[in-house]
Amino acid sequence: FKAEIIERLRAERARRERVAATAQLLRTTPPRTTRRKLVFLDDLASLPVVSGRLRTIIRELQFDVRGLPPSAPLGNDGIDVKELLRPCRAGITIYADRSKYATAYNRLVYFLNQVAENSLEVERWGVYLEQGTVASEFGIESDDVVAVDEHGLGEFLRGL
Repeated sequence: FKAEIIERLRAERARRERVAATAQLLRTTPPRTTRRKLVFLDDLASLPVVSGRLRTIIRELQFDVRGLPPSAPLGNDGIDVKELLRPCRAGITIYADRSKYATAYNRLVYFLNQVAENSLEVERWGVYLEQGTVASEFGIESDDVVAVDEHGLGEFLRGL
């Protein structure tokens, strides 16, 4: 029994050392100057046509899009959202499918909390709305969380 516990502890220490070495490598690797800016796009509460149009606009403005697969679990035992958001300059939540209000709201709050708790350098967060404001739809009043539409998306991204 003692040997099993010691072996597990050694394996866990080796795993932590590998993770730390990888993190150190990522911190010391110089960024490429030609790399395009990243925007995180949460389109779970979107319609395919809206999501496609917004992705096209974002790419035309020389940004790359980062997102999540639809069934990806967040948080514990899921995708490390903190690391996913770390290189992003902005985030956008699409709220076009009004039947997914709770999903859109919960994910928006989760992503904003990740940005705040981990001091990520995400400069702004946009919420694509077909009508209303972020305050009227979700009760969030902040200069850093703004409503965007297809026409205002370019201005939103150029402000980064």
